[in-house]
Amino acid sequence: MRAAESIEAYLRAPVGRWVAAGTSVMWCHSPTLCGSVGWGNPVEADTRAVLRAFDAFTRLAPEIDVLLDGSAIERIEPASVLSLIAWTRANFEDIQRRVRRRVGVIPDGLHGLAMAGIGPALGGPGPVELVRSARDGFRLLLPEGGDGLCDEVEAIVEHVRQTPAVVLALRALLVARRGVLGLAEAARALGVSTRSLQRSLADCSSSFRAEQREVRFRVADELLAGDDKIAAIAARLGLTEPGLALLVRAHTGMTPAEYRRRRKA
Repeated sequence: MRAAESIEAYLRAPVGRWVAAGTSVMWCHSPTLCGSVGWGNPVEADTRAVLRAFDAFTRLAPEIDVLLDGSAIERIEPASVLSLIAWTRANFEDIQRRVRRRVGVIPDGLHGLAMAGIGPALGGPGPVELVRSARDGFRLLLPEGGDGLCDEVEAIVEHVRQTPAVVLALRALLVARRGVLGLAEAARALGVSTRSLQRSLADCSSSFRAEQREVRFRVADELLAGDDKIAAIAARLGLTEPGLALLVRAHTGMTPAEYRRRRKA
């Protein structure tokens, strides 16, 4: 599989590609098999990012199998669970009709038991089949080639989690500034040259513009949950109203007003 440059690029053509989304990697091996690997302490924005990537399932085969590996997740925020429930409810009919099998990998101990209890609450096409390791899950869903795909996904996750420190620092800076800064200003704040920063981003199959778009949308997503005027939200992101409209439409296919109504509903 090859890296998609952004979640939106992944959504356009998911088969044979993977994408980093928050504290997860979303991957799509074939039109009938996809999955995710999560780790750490995902906050609501991380969960929304991977759920956005999961929207790619509508571009796959009429029936698909899904492998969900949460064995490296350390903590679940209540807000993240609520986002997951909301997304599942919004897509419930499609999930019921199209998802054939769901295989889950959970951590050991009480935390794993808590995660196991989330599955039935979400509903779906029968129970989630729990396995002891991701390798067991790959073997279950892909008897011929499961080990090879497991090795490939593990290598991808290792690559993503070893993201250069300067890229992690850039992401934190973008979040702190709500995406309102340019490449040269970001490079100065990080103490590197613009060329060096661009190289580090390219090594992660990303770009400054892609990172900035992702952060701006995450902020817009949060602000659109409130009652601020669209023009005020655009200004807080350093955008014009048409610029905000382009950003939201690229991520959701809707105008900011339409997305706000759906999000509030």
